[in-house]
Amino acid sequence: GKDACGACILNLGGTLTLLNRTVSNCVAQGGNGIPIYDMGIDPGNGGLGFGAALCNLGGRLYLTNCTMSGNRATGGQGSTYPTSILPSGISGNAMGGAIWSEGGLAQLNNVTLVANQAVGGVAISSLGYKYNWRAGNGQGGALFTTNAVLLVENSILASNSASGGPAATSINITSRGGVAMGGAVFVSAGSSGKITTSRLQGNSAIGG
Repeated sequence: GKDACGACILNLGGTLTLLNRTVSNCVAQGGNGIPIYDMGIDPGNGGLGFGAALCNLGGRLYLTNCTMSGNRATGGQGSTYPTSILPSGISGNAMGGAIWSEGGLAQLNNVTLVANQAVGGVAISSLGYKYNWRAGNGQGGALFTTNAVLLVENSILASNSASGGPAATSINITSRGGVAMGGAVFVSAGSSGKITTSRLQGNSAIGG
């Protein structure tokens, strides 16, 4: 399946300033996998869902007096072959329910991030017995950074959640549920983050 990002805003290497704005109820849904039989075996993995409200790719992002609420990034479901001897696809990960920042800078001042979700794709149910398949991971319910600088000040991050996709069962084996990490914020390797004079409350990370 194809990846999905920036359902409301995509910043592709530019400088973006948001002042006194609300961005809510945006959805980035990774596509479901489709098995490809030509040129070998491609099990058809689910697509990624990331940065539903705002996807920052290599740019500079400045948010002041803004609210991001109820946004959701969801991974797509992997596919399955109509036979028990071929592998099923892996379901997609979800990262940054509200904001994904890859490269560049994300600076938030007096920003409220509330009730955003990153939900890994559901594991596919299959008759397979030889190959394992798994649900997608959920990382950074509100915010995910990779190879980027993150600065958060005077902000509220509350009731955000990262959820691993649920496992599925078949006749022969049980699949693996997805991992959940960073109910509010996930700062990956290669990034630097600083959060000051802010409140983080009621966020959750729940594995599948």
